[in-house]
Amino acid sequence: MMKRSLFRFTSIIAAIILATTLPLTAQADKISCSFTDLGDQLTGTCFIPDEVNNLKVNFDGIKKGYEVNSKPDRTVNAYLKTKNGGWIGKMQPRKPEDPTLLEVDTDASGKPTVGKLPFGWFYAEDYTIKDKTVTMVFNANHQIAPTAEDIKIIDVAILTLVDESVWNKKDNRVCPDNANKWSLFCALIKGVKDVTGQVHYRQPAMQAAREVINVVGAKRVKKHRLMNWNNHPETTLAEVHDLLYQSRDVAEKRMKAAQK
Repeated sequence: MMKRSLFRFTSIIAAIILATTLPLTAQADKISCSFTDLGDQLTGTCFIPDEVNNLKVNFDGIKKGYEVNSKPDRTVNAYLKTKNGGWIGKMQPRKPEDPTLLEVDTDASGKPTVGKLPFGWFYAEDYTIKDKTVTMVFNANHQIAPTAEDIKIIDVAILTLVDESVWNKKDNRVCPDNANKWSLFCALIKGVKDVTGQVHYRQPAMQAAREVINVVGAKRVKKHRLMNWNNHPETTLAEVHDLLYQSRDVAEKRMKAAQK
């Protein structure tokens, strides 16, 4: 078992917890999608609020100090096809290099429960069908809490980065399946693949790691938090281990709070 500082991760957790078809009428705290039912798939657009587009929505809400509307809201193209337990498709990403995977989980009645977007994961709060028009609204006030699945993902990352011989200090966010070295980002992606069978950059397990970096390593980050922090000259593997343990504790604590 890798060592960690009890005082340090406890304080970090405390800091994070405290710290074509027109869409529906745009609302600043809502992601609203309007689709046309073509029979074999849903095709349409989604309104993405400024703070969601700029990846500034955390578990607790909008990142402290972020100036909303510093960049414009966006309307993006999207499509969905049915799958077991919901829909799966693609959504126009924030940047060309970003993933496009879009999933919507549903309950037993077919009503959406969670939207897994390239911009984050959000709870569904409204769903209507009228003629051939299907509308979905997701609450953009905060991202969804981690689940037991996310704990497993972080555990895979911890076991993957066992020592210096398998740590990739020159991450480029490309994670081949046959790799023999992994960065922090790719170790988490490996966990996501192993546990879920999909690749979601905004999986809550990865969001937990990003939020820890917001607190402990923001000065080492320029653009991509997980990559920049991993590659920074001052970052050590011991710190990577510590961050993963902190991320696991944050995810577990938030999961338990959401279950109450």
